[in-house]
Amino acid sequence: MLSFFRINDPYRLIIIAIILIAIRLVLFWGDAQVVSELHWMLIGESLNDGRNLYSDIWDNIPPFSATIYSLIDQIFGRSPHAYHIISIVLVLIQAFLFNAVLIKHKAFTENTYLPAFIYVILMNVFFDMAVLSPVLLSLIFIILAFDSIITHLVTKKDDQLIFFTGVYLGIATLFYYAAFTLLIATFASYLLLTGTSARRHLLLFFGFVMPIIITAIYFYLRGSAKEFYIDYILSIFTVEAFMALDFVSFISIVLIPLLFIIIAVVKTFSAIGYNNQQQRVQKVMFFMLALGIAAWFVNRERSPYQLTIFALPTAFFLTHFFLSIKKKWHAEVIFSVFLAVIIFANIATYKEYAFTKKIINFERLLVQKTDWDTITNEKKILVIGDDISAYKNATLATPYFNWQLSQQHLENQNYYDNITAIFLNFKNNLPEVIIDKEAVMENLQSNIPLLKSKYKKHADNVYVLR
Repeated sequence: MLSFFRINDPYRLIIIAIILIAIRLVLFWGDAQVVSELHWMLIGESLNDGRNLYSDIWDNIPPFSATIYSLIDQIFGRSPHAYHIISIVLVLIQAFLFNAVLIKHKAFTENTYLPAFIYVILMNVFFDMAVLSPVLLSLIFIILAFDSIITHLVTKKDDQLIFFTGVYLGIATLFYYAAFTLLIATFASYLLLTGTSARRHLLLFFGFVMPIIITAIYFYLRGSAKEFYIDYILSIFTVEAFMALDFVSFISIVLIPLLFIIIAVVKTFSAIGYNNQQQRVQKVMFFMLALGIAAWFVNRERSPYQLTIFALPTAFFLTHFFLSIKKKWHAEVIFSVFLAVIIFANIATYKEYAFTKKIINFERLLVQKTDWDTITNEKKILVIGDDISAYKNATLATPYFNWQLSQQHLENQNYYDNITAIFLNFKNNLPEVIIDKEAVMENLQSNIPLLKSKYKKHADNVYVLR
């Protein structure tokens, strides 16, 4: 199979598309849903109800991603299949674009469609990579930025190119806020690989902040600039990191791909015979790989799908690795093992084969059945706490969606301004059911008589609108 994709034939891209679709079809066989996907659907649904991001929906989701989810909800409603199909289309576009950029810059000793194929396979390391995540939405702009960086390293002349590199990274950050770390990779590339002047570094930075400033002005005109700052920008520091998988589960997923990438990086930089441009591309990709690690730690939600930020540099180095194996049958065997392990691990974890249940804990990753599914079905509800599984067949009421942002209000009831704001937020969008996992409703009912008169206690920490 390796030799098949090494051939410089665009028709290989059709086969790549068929393989991706075949792998992703497994996701249509079950009804398991990733918690993050439910999260994005609720955001899109709430925005389509006429609510404003950040002021009427307290969450740290990037604004451009929220806009995409709103458009999807407007067209398809709350449809997981729509998310999965759009994800397939995006992965294919990114794979083809990335491969075209590498061929354009002659990144390898031969023109090959192997990077596109490896990229597609890496997008299936774990089943939740099939979701339409903010990081996936950002990757097209990261690829465009990569193309501009390499072009600048060759020409070293075009100020406009540097500016647009910053713009691409700024837009990527508005889809996926940890993408700002790749700006550091760009600065490092310009500083260490060229004689780029300080003026051009400032131009890059200006290009980066320009789309963010325009977005901030938009929220200012809508009267929610403060909320944009607190919920989106400041949340990097105020929201605690959430691990969707425990350490053992996570290591079980990444161990084999990690071993391959370490070997590939060492093999690439220890090889000889690359020209100056190829060496520059390798170094830029290494910077992107290293800053991808920083992006992982910057992220507040650490789910397996966040690993897609590593797909571009990993596909690049693995291509170098497989092309560098001199004996063809050795290369075919190693590549086949790599391919089989990735695909089998993806299917085995999604179908929850017996051995995967012993290793991987899916409780925080997947939407679970709850004790409140009957009472919340097709109702407007509020869940006070981190677990949003109860929203599976319900809609969001009040702005209090992200618990870590919401607790600034709900757990600080000694301030008059907070009590007033809570009163207005409930009054404008009364939940039919409140699931109080953090035990704040008793104090709220004491401080706000309206809530005491409106709700009766149905069960432990469950309140129903009278």
